[in-house]
Amino acid sequence: NAFYSGFVAEAIETHCRNEFIDSSGAAHPGLLTGAMLGFAHTVGEFGVVLMIGGNIPGRTAVVSTTIFGYVENSQWQQANALALGMVGFAFVVIVAMIAIEKRFAWARG
Repeated sequence: NAFYSGFVAEAIETHCRNEFIDSSGAAHPGLLTGAMLGFAHTVGEFGVVLMIGGNIPGRTAVVSTTIFGYVENSQWQQANALALGMVGFAFVVIVAMIAIEKRFAWARG
């Protein structure tokens, strides 16, 4: 009886693991896309950081609030350099998203 219970438990575990792997494989493109876009959105977040974080230098400052500080102090060169860096980052994220989409589209057939 114990042998039979162990066999059934192992069969159920194997089946569930295989079903999870099969279904999670189909979800990989969406999960990866969501993670990348969520990260990119968070990098450019401005309003929430100012409202909740308060833009504490060295603790809650992010690139967008740093650009804001440079613009307020008329430090245009530094603000432009950081803005150009953010545009470059956005371009890299978009190119990566296109490459990932093409790879998964090719894999789907």
